[in-house]
Amino acid sequence: MVDPVNGVDYLVDYYSVLGVERDASQDEITAAWRDKVKQCVMVQ
Repeated sequence: MVDPVNGVDYLVDYYSVLGVERDASQDEITAAWRDKVKQCVMVQ
């Protein structure tokens, strides 16, 4: 979905953000989320 005023695309594929397949298990998604959080914390 694109915001008609700003032209910004708000549709996000969270599977690709986390780097997991769409059929990933809950454990795989949780592990990917924790890895992503660790990356963000290390940057600050």
